Amino acid sequence: MTPISRESLSRPVPCWPLTRATAVISLLFVWVLSPPVVAATDVSPLLWRVSSQTSAGQVYLLGSIHFGHPSLYPLPPPVMDAYHDAEALAVELDLEAVDPHHAARLMQAQGRYPAGVTLRDTLGPPTWQRLRQVCEDLGVDVERFLQVKPWLVAVQLVSLQMLQTDYRKELGVDRHFLRLARGEKPILELETLEEQLAIFGQFSDREQYVFLKQTLDAHERGQAHLDIIAAGWRAGDREALAATVLAAFDSEDVGARLYRLVFSERNARMASAAVGFLARNERVFMVAGVGHMLGEEGIVARLDRAGYRVEQVSPGG
Repeated sequence: MTPISRESLSRPVPCWPLTRATAVISLLFVWVLSPPVVAATDVSPLLWRVSSQTSAGQVYLLGSIHFGHPSLYPLPPPVMDAYHDAEALAVELDLEAVDPHHAARLMQAQGRYPAGVTLRDTLGPPTWQRLRQVCEDLGVDVERFLQVKPWLVAVQLVSLQMLQTDYRKELGVDRHFLRLARGEKPILELETLEEQLAIFGQFSDREQYVFLKQTLDAHERGQAHLDIIAAGWRAGDREALAATVLAAFDSEDVGARLYRLVFSERNARMASAAVGFLARNERVFMVAGVGHMLGEEGIVARLDRAGYRVEQVSPGG
């Protein structure tokens, strides 16, 4: 998600990528919310190498975070060696090539209520009051959200929380590799902005409400829970990350459907893209949010079940 300024809250704000979004999904953003600053030598992110006996190609899978701090860099040698070995970089979305005006138009079309419908009426007094309190904590006027749908409010709240930290989108891992690859390697997009925003358009009113409520809950819980995710990413602790991130999607219908929309279906498409790279004998360094790599529905498990050789390179590879 792209952080926003307080002044821009009166207009739709682009959010990229989804790994990208909030509360339930904001667990993937915890590195933004004040993780402890440590030396780059302590960073060992999750990295896998995928190959096949029938292909001369290789696909490296790096679980990324979309905001960062100078302490993350330089990234460790196993990660950089894999990047340099690849012929191309694959990312969810080429963030730096997105036209912000086009993105704003899409947000306007999908993220705002028509005339006569307000967020206050949709949420009801108790939740509206909770939202008002969170907005006061963040230093913004809740009335600016009056015509904004719950999913976009949730996205913007997370962006505002990011503004209160030392972490910046410019230092995100995906942007780091986009800058390295620009003019050096082909950059392959796994998704389009339209596809990502269409996911939010599939949220029912109930799902949007849950999405926003979880964001408000996360704000009230504060930093401690989020630091667990940050520490897991730095250590490349696959089990801890999976337990924390995937546990956010409870067994209720709403949680299961959100997981399917935001992760499972997209993971299947990304895994299919990796298979395509191998079928064409390509060497590709593929960067996607770490949540996409985790669990039985993650990219890594899907490729392993499909019979590809999947080796963990980092940490400890």
